[in-house]
Amino acid sequence: MPKPHDVTSFLGLLEESKLLSPQEVRAAIDTLKLKEADSPKQAAQKLVTEKILTRYQGERLLSGRTRGFFIDRYKVLEVLGFGGMGSLYLAEDVETAAPVALKVLNDKCRNDAGMLTRLKLEATAGARLQHPHVVRTMNFDDTGAICFIAMEFVNGISLLELVLLKQKSLPTPQVCDVILQAAQGLQNAHQAGIIHRDLKPENLIIDSQGLVKVLDFGLALLKDNPEAEFSLAMIFGHGCVGTPEYIAPEQSRDGQSVDGRTDIYGLGCTMYFLLTGKLPFPKGTAAQKIQAHREQTPRPIAEIAPKVPAAVIAIVEKMMAKKPEDRYQ
Repeated sequence: MPKPHDVTSFLGLLEESKLLSPQEVRAAIDTLKLKEADSPKQAAQKLVTEKILTRYQGERLLSGRTRGFFIDRYKVLEVLGFGGMGSLYLAEDVETAAPVALKVLNDKCRNDAGMLTRLKLEATAGARLQHPHVVRTMNFDDTGAICFIAMEFVNGISLLELVLLKQKSLPTPQVCDVILQAAQGLQNAHQAGIIHRDLKPENLIIDSQGLVKVLDFGLALLKDNPEAEFSLAMIFGHGCVGTPEYIAPEQSRDGQSVDGRTDIYGLGCTMYFLLTGKLPFPKGTAAQKIQAHREQTPRPIAEIAPKVPAAVIAIVEKMMAKKPEDRYQ
């Protein structure tokens, strides 16, 4: 649709969008004292300032768009990010008024069997796990024109973002705390027969109160779901599920024959990164990094971060042992 040229056309778009009912639009006109002389931008700014609309909603309406504000029973509030798979939105469940994170596949991935399998795995794992240190799944739908997963919204940042924001490693007590919380979430997943297989700082989110949650089970191994594992194996290969910078030696050899100790290795690599601000094996191609995890020893933590206690270093080294049987069980 064309962009609104005056306040009347803007309010017409607002009503057409269904973000506000006709009665609510009239109430907004009275409350905000909107006038014919106001420009569409001025009207939008007033509605955003009064929190009747979000900035995202106002900008879309000003561009002439009236669709895309609702996905199933969720009202889209803001864009949280874009990625290769699609978009992540902050939305509101119109039935409960609860905030949710809405991950929506783009058109390309909507028809990609591998990406669809990953989203289903993430939804299935998140729905099974009800734990304070795991991001929960609220809803999933791949039957309509839009494929989405609605998840618990966590107002926070990933541990990778936290390190980048501080531009240095984290204090040892904080690292121990966040790793403990993540381990508790993973223990719950393992007890439910779910192996994450992609533990890394990007997949651990922390809020302003210091609460840590594990997210993104899109590469998870579900012991009772061989069909999903077959789909991943056909697309990614038997030994390529995971992230080269954090992948356990046994996972790169056979991603299907792993257990909870594989996640312990990934969590150990994450702990190494948080303590030092460095990757265990930062150089080389993906294949070279995978080989390094199998055969090499990372640079000693004491050499990079001499203030880290020896007892903490010993924990990281045990978590990152090459053989699963040498790690925590």
